[in-house]
Amino acid sequence: MADDDKEIAFSEALEALLSEEQVPIHLLFRLSDMTKDEMQEFERVWPACTEERRRAIMRHLVDLSEEDFVVNFQPLFAYCMNDPHPEVRIASLDGLWDTTDLNLLEPIINRLESDSVAEVQAAAAGALAHYLLMSAWGELRGVPTGLIINALMAAFNNPDSPLVLRRVALEALGSVNLPDVYKAIEESYESPHRGLQLSALFAMGNSADPRWMPIILDEMENPYEEMRQEAVRAAGNIGDSQAVSRLAELAYDDNEDVAQAAIEALGEIGGDQVQEILLEMSEDLELENLEAVILQALEDASWSALDLQFGLMDDDFLEEEE
Repeated sequence: MADDDKEIAFSEALEALLSEEQVPIHLLFRLSDMTKDEMQEFERVWPACTEERRRAIMRHLVDLSEEDFVVNFQPLFAYCMNDPHPEVRIASLDGLWDTTDLNLLEPIINRLESDSVAEVQAAAAGALAHYLLMSAWGELRGVPTGLIINALMAAFNNPDSPLVLRRVALEALGSVNLPDVYKAIEESYESPHRGLQLSALFAMGNSADPRWMPIILDEMENPYEEMRQEAVRAAGNIGDSQAVSRLAELAYDDNEDVAQAAIEALGEIGGDQVQEILLEMSEDLELENLEAVILQALEDASWSALDLQFGLMDDDFLEEEE
């Protein structure tokens, strides 16, 4: 945010955001880390803003929160979960994609269980996925995972749940190591609904469990590019080296989205073999239009190799200590 923007009084910035013909993007940063008084002023004037402007502002805020990890719009997103317009509620839940605030679990679960709009319920299920992932990685303590899992499983198993909600609930459950979740993934994969099949592949990748690799490798041969693309992403998330040769082939897939996903997956897997493959690709004129993707994958692969090296060093150190 420019110094000139900081000098504008909060009330003036807020008025401009709500009333000018085009949303002044640079002033949106004034909504980050609001003081208690500023938040109260925001809550006072926000309901009078048109639905169209509320939607536009919220979508811009979500974009900013994904691009700039310094901004903090969390109190605003939490407040707007109760907005009368469903698209604003969806955006507010999307904005909480990386929250670690356990106090927000109850209102998010309430949206999952009781909102009248299926897309809002699905957005709430998506917001809960981050809590489960952070808990599974050991990066967030005190998460009531049982409460979250029960809410998501109820949404998935409810025969009256719309497909969009069942899909997102299943994807959110992917990181959970439980037999009921395995069963849900298997049943969805065997479902005649392509959407559920795609979500099953997503959940397989989210699990980081090599048990799913035979299915994922088979789906890399699927004639439908969306299935190949999801299988490729899942392979990258699991990080199993047995997928490397097939991913290298799919980097030349006729569908550019599949090819790009395959290259990105190689970068996630990493290792000496992958780095050699990516180096060869970087010199291949046939892949010239994906050069930036290949170079980024090379960088990711090198970091993966360093992570593995340091991980092995840590293991050796622990063995010596014992």
